[in-house]
Amino acid sequence: MSAVGWIIIILNIALAVDAGRRPASDWAAADRNKAFWVVLLAFLGIVAFVPYVIGVLPRLAEAGRVSRGSPFEKRSAGSFGKR
Repeated sequence: MSAVGWIIIILNIALAVDAGRRPASDWAAADRNKAFWVVLLAFLGIVAFVPYVIGVLPRLAEAGRVSRGSPFEKRSAGSFGKR
């Protein structure tokens, strides 16, 4: 197998693991199905790579930022210790 083949396999595994580790709340907020994408990435790899990176990953990242908040967001002094 060529180096390009190995890179594609490793990238597909990394994306499937990334998809599996993201919380269900991020998937729900992004309006995407976690099980569908994990299976698609694990078994179809390169076919699912481009749609996942272009369409799903940015939505998941945004959903994660919104649900957890930015560590740099300003909070009032009264909210110290509250989350």
